[in-house]
Amino acid sequence: MSEAAKIIAVVQGAPSAVVQDLFREFVDRRKSSTRIAGVIEEGHGLADRACSAGRLRSICDGSLHPIFQDLGPGSEACHLDGAGAVSASDAIQRDIAAGCDLVILSKFG
Repeated sequence: MSEAAKIIAVVQGAPSAVVQDLFREFVDRRKSSTRIAGVIEEGHGLADRACSAGRLRSICDGSLHPIFQDLGPGSEACHLDGAGAVSASDAIQRDIAAGCDLVILSKFG
């Protein structure tokens, strides 16, 4: 494989929380030897919500990008907040431009 070739991998087949934990463990093991950009999803911690999307945490600096609107307990609508996802995307693009070896994106990243 040439140096210009890019490899893309997908992690699927497990609940989102399990995949996000896998990403966190991977980053913790590799961060001392690999420049990693991207975000990892965190839940919102609110009970009785239809959607689990909460925040995206930057791997580079730990900043949080909320991606939910609290529609109240029992709401059945998805509460994804697109503005937070756009903010996270902008931050990821800056981190990539600053230089990285690997990018990790959650499904909302």
